Amino acid sequence: MYSIMVGQMKVPIPDQVFHKAAYDVFRDTFIAQTKHLPRAKGISLLDTCYNLTTMPSAVFPNVSLHFTGGPILILTNNNVLIKVEGSDIFCLAFAPTSDDFSILGNIVQTKIQITIDPRSRRIGFGPETCASGGQHGWTKFRNGGTRQNSGNT
Repeated sequence: MYSIMVGQMKVPIPDQVFHKAAYDVFRDTFIAQTKHLPRAKGISLLDTCYNLTTMPSAVFPNVSLHFTGGPILILTNNNVLIKVEGSDIFCLAFAPTSDDFSILGNIVQTKIQITIDPRSRRIGFGPETCASGGQHGWTKFRNGGTRQNSGNT
């Protein structure tokens, strides 16, 4: 990965940081773009939470992960936020790690189809197509051609 965007703003993370922890800078950029929302106390590993009890609706910025070679993974609220069960509290679905690596967990990957081409060493992202009656979806690689999914999902 070489950059992250929150809304239309590129997170100011120096290139070398992607070989180290980038979470704090990412979180601070997300918080800066959600100043209009009421904060809540963090829960467990999730340190960035919002109490939306008094809000009929809330707007959060999309997050996009830009990978070396061109693929971009665009995340919506459903991929970026976790709803705390039994409440109107939503937390940023990212957490820091104690090591120099990042994990894109199951919340981030929800309803996203990931296609890997090991021969060309490329990866592509697209909307989930498994629920579309068995039709094979297409994943467009930004630095190459269009590949048809194998249907083995």
